[in-house]
Amino acid sequence: MGDSDEIIHMKIDGKWLRLTSDIIVSHPGGPVIRQYANADATHMFEGFHEGSSQAFKQLEVLKKTRVVTDKDLIARLEANLAIRDDEKDINVSTYDVSVEEHNTHHAATNVVEHDGDIDLSPLFALIPSDLFKYKAELEHFLLKFIPYQHLYFTLSLPLLRVSWTSQSIQWVLPNDKLKEFEIYQKNHRMEAWGLFIHWSWVFFQLYCLPDWSTRISYFLISQFLAGFLVAHVVTFNHNSVDKYPAHSRLLNNFSFLQIMTTRNMESSPFIDWLWGGLNFQIEHHLFPTMPRCNLGKCSMLVRDFCKENGLPYMVDGYWAGYQLNLKQLENVANLSMLMLHLLAYPLESLEQARERAVEMQKKEDDEADEMTYAID
Repeated sequence: MGDSDEIIHMKIDGKWLRLTSDIIVSHPGGPVIRQYANADATHMFEGFHEGSSQAFKQLEVLKKTRVVTDKDLIARLEANLAIRDDEKDINVSTYDVSVEEHNTHHAATNVVEHDGDIDLSPLFALIPSDLFKYKAELEHFLLKFIPYQHLYFTLSLPLLRVSWTSQSIQWVLPNDKLKEFEIYQKNHRMEAWGLFIHWSWVFFQLYCLPDWSTRISYFLISQFLAGFLVAHVVTFNHNSVDKYPAHSRLLNNFSFLQIMTTRNMESSPFIDWLWGGLNFQIEHHLFPTMPRCNLGKCSMLVRDFCKENGLPYMVDGYWAGYQLNLKQLENVANLSMLMLHLLAYPLESLEQARERAVEMQKKEDDEADEMTYAID
């Protein structure tokens, strides 16, 4: 199990709650609850538990039994929120199949150190700070490829299926994480059987094909095409927009966070069919439990909400969003060239290199910073 002394504080509906380890490990969503430690989780709670009367009943119990009453502690927690609100957000304009990481991605989309979907090192660097993760000799070698990441990015998309498949298999094998949360122990056997049935069906299909060349071709094309489609729409939706620091004040507003960190793909009958509604990613993130068939209708309401509140509703055609994605990669690729130069000619310290990298992206940072402050 997890740390028996673990305690986190979370604000919901204006009340600070003291959550101990027994509550944390029994959380049905797993460790995603930790992402909102010392933060206002009101919007996040409502978004993830919409339609769940049991969740709201449990919340009412917590409000009666776990409310923080210590005025000094409340003052410190509120001060921490204020510091979070004053943090400057970072504009960097210049993948997991487990429920745990998917929930975390939804709860803290594009937030550095929270959203694992934007930590793709050592194969890709999505933000300048990723470049300072390359410390080992092998990582220094891989860093030499980063200046070209915008060129090989598209070719790598089918490999996401390989990543998801390997992670799903690793997840059901015996590991320490299974002991930490009750939901993992409860679902483990069902997930293992689900994977067994899935791959049994896949291999049965292969068995029915006439020869080995057809089997291999069918398997590779189906797996890689599936990986390409899912990876392409997900990176279009999120990698093409700004990333925010770990203590961004956007974490205190679930709806604003999803709107500011997600880009929709322009709708058309073909696009809606091909991606099955995932092109309406803003709406999918705002209402995670909503059936995909309703996301298109919901998008009109979200557009109106954004217009009324002065928020950007980011939606672009397929090629425009794809190019924005590549542009973000290219901007970090250009910074990596500077990093490689400094490694080859170490006239400056690593800290000086960091300062130069931050200075190079400062102009882009200011633009997103102003946009974020405008929502207060």
